Amino acid sequence: MRNLAPHARDLMLRIVGRARDILPSIDLTFDGSTARYDFSRDIVMFVGAAFGSPVQCAISREALDDHFGTDGVNDTGRVEAFQKSRSKIERLVRRKYLSWPVEESEYVLVTTTDVERLSSSNR
Repeated sequence: MRNLAPHARDLMLRIVGRARDILPSIDLTFDGSTARYDFSRDIVMFVGAAFGSPVQCAISREALDDHFGTDGVNDTGRVEAFQKSRSKIERLVRRKYLSWPVEESEYVLVTTTDVERLSSSNR
């Protein structure tokens, strides 16, 4: 499955109801690329990579407000808070991307309820 295009691989996993962590050697890595606030979607976006292909990653404004202290700050403040908590947010995003059922190909969004579930899991 590693040789499949990411879209085809994720579609296959979604159809069979399996998580990406069944794929040998898969990981979601981050290179510290620039994060940006997407006002139209109310998320902070950043990029990861799996098997050398880009994965669009995001955390919702609500998750930042509820769990990372950004309630009442502007978009710039949310990106700054993201940067301060980046390693924790990346761990949450990686855990969801690898061990939860595939929702969308080459994309992962962490919401406020996801933070609670991901933080309480032992994985």
